[in-house]
Amino acid sequence: HAKSDADHIRAIRQSLKKKKIHIGKFIRVACPAGGTSLMGQRIENYFNVLINVLSIPFGSKASPLVSICKEMIAEIVNSKNETNVLPGLESMNPESLFIKVLRSPGEMSSENPYGLFQNRIAVISGNGALSISLGGLSILLSKMLFQAKNDLIVNTNSMYLGLMRQNPVQYFFDEGTEVNHFSYFKNKKTQDAIAAALNAKSELIPSFAEYRRGSADETVRGILGIEYGRIFNDQVSGKKPIIVLIPGIMGSVLEKNKSLIWLHYLRMMMGDLSQLDINEENIEATGLIKTSYKKLTDYLSDSFDVVTFPYDWRKSVAQAGVRLDEVMQRLSKYKQTVHIIAHSMGGLVARDFIFRNPQLWKELNKRPQFRFIMLGTPWMGAYRIPYVLSGKDCMVKLLVKI
Repeated sequence: HAKSDADHIRAIRQSLKKKKIHIGKFIRVACPAGGTSLMGQRIENYFNVLINVLSIPFGSKASPLVSICKEMIAEIVNSKNETNVLPGLESMNPESLFIKVLRSPGEMSSENPYGLFQNRIAVISGNGALSISLGGLSILLSKMLFQAKNDLIVNTNSMYLGLMRQNPVQYFFDEGTEVNHFSYFKNKKTQDAIAAALNAKSELIPSFAEYRRGSADETVRGILGIEYGRIFNDQVSGKKPIIVLIPGIMGSVLEKNKSLIWLHYLRMMMGDLSQLDINEENIEATGLIKTSYKKLTDYLSDSFDVVTFPYDWRKSVAQAGVRLDEVMQRLSKYKQTVHIIAHSMGGLVARDFIFRNPQLWKELNKRPQFRFIMLGTPWMGAYRIPYVLSGKDCMVKLLVKI
């Protein structure tokens, strides 16, 4: 009967053992070692929109080429999981058996307790940053669809993965508007990094860092280096001092009829941002943006009961102030100090509460070690807000173009 893939792999391994090939240095540049999200369910949407964006400068002249590219994409999508047709693409699917095998531990033995792969590896990784340009539009699109750092083609965190090795992976991370999957060999920083890896005389490569799962730069922030996710807490134990955490403008999650609108990037791309029209009903603030406030909340929770106060930032500060007054009255019934931490516009919401209920404010001030902490409150206003509302803000312009 015909040999299976496993049979071929065993034969290759036996042949390699006999040849005793020694690899001195292994430098991986933007390798999808853990697969890429493009080979998942997003591939068709991503490439269709990307082609449309890149064809904008050429207008109708690009139509024939765009049609051909879209037909090619359709064929790729239909065949991407057929290993006999496009084995290269299938091997980059994060859910493929090939990737799952790569991410499993290697074979162990008394001579080799760490698995088969003892050679050192140097990784060149990257993440494209936004700019106000056509390339910037492509980066923005990739961030929305990948939901993580990437170089237009490969997730940054995937570049650090692969087979388990005896020695830790060393990596050089590059980030900037000039970084994309096709620029590593022409950008000066990554050229120098490759040269440093080749010329290194010691085990540690100058300008490189050692990778520990969850330690590299791709974990710092999510999309665009901007926000996503939701946190909410209104539970109080009564055994610890209380902190009311008030976010800044756009820092509250907004839902319509229990369906997330802000921040949901794909829905924003599809035009759902219009559902946040000031006259729309059934809009509810249900939490704080996770990437902005979770670390602070977790840190403070060891010593305090942290109550998050989301509010509808589209509406007047006075309306949020009314709700905050209600929350503060409820929390003041606990025999604990109730502190306030207010970020940006949240400070104005807190001020409205102070003017609205001066008696309660005075009572809270008398409690032990009471604090009202303001982080960047725009007491004299903020110039960027009129730009956002008038559509002149750079991020709004990018969203409109897509």
